[in-house]
Amino acid sequence: MVISAPPHRSRMYAPPGYKSRRMRSWRWATRSIFQHIPLVNRGTKEYFWLTLRPRALQLPGDGRINSFGLGGEVEVRAGLLFQKQPIAGPMLHFGLGEHRAANVARIIWPNGDVQAEFELQARQVVVARQRLQGSCPWLFAYDGEAMRSITDFIRA
Repeated sequence: MVISAPPHRSRMYAPPGYKSRRMRSWRWATRSIFQHIPLVNRGTKEYFWLTLRPRALQLPGDGRINSFGLGGEVEVRAGLLFQKQPIAGPMLHFGLGEHRAANVARIIWPNGDVQAEFELQARQVVVARQRLQGSCPWLFAYDGEAMRSITDFIRA
């Protein structure tokens, strides 16, 4: 059966649900071949990377967030480099280019909580566990050496 393509398209179209033998064999071949290929940098430069594994806190009787935080978002900043990815699996891979560390990774959990992880070193897998947050906001400041808790706004 030959179905003509619309004039603005050059590909052949088949009815919905139609799968040719070639299409089925290509899917099988790509699935079986590309499923087990490791990512290898064969370039001359040593670029840096960071893998983040978000883990939501599981409390008994609390089913608000799935264990991997699926549906949330992660933003990573390294120098002027900025990347944002949705949490769609148990691990997120970020390329850092020539930066040896990520300045900050901002995790937005599916329930809306925001969490930040600072100064994450490159070439490692970081497990970012969800931290419980209090009902009052906290104030942090950089004291010349590290980020330190100053106070919360109720006692301020």
